[in-house]
Amino acid sequence: MAIVTSSSRRSADQHLTLAGIRARFDTILTRDDVTHCKPSPDLYLLAAERLRVKPQACVAIEDSNHGVTAAHAAGAITLMVPDMIPPTEETRAKCAAVLPDLNAALAMLRERGAL
Repeated sequence: MAIVTSSSRRSADQHLTLAGIRARFDTILTRDDVTHCKPSPDLYLLAAERLRVKPQACVAIEDSNHGVTAAHAAGAITLMVPDMIPPTEETRAKCAAVLPDLNAALAMLRERGAL
């Protein structure tokens, strides 16, 4: 699993460590790792490369319109769990599903055999 975030490396590491989940991820990619950040697909393409899988085999769970644009452009199966800003109609069209929370995303992945 990978984290793909528009946050800085320092911020991402701090938040993941505070949450106690830093060690759960094989790869953590931040805006510091690419020239073009979201909505460019660069972070997602790099994550797939690091995980040694095709982007089309990846499921991206995003919380923002820019993030959905990036994941979709990379070719990932995209789920959205909106944060502060609801998805636009254009964003909804790029998603396999828009879900109310991470528990719903986890349930969907388990139901479909992705976990």
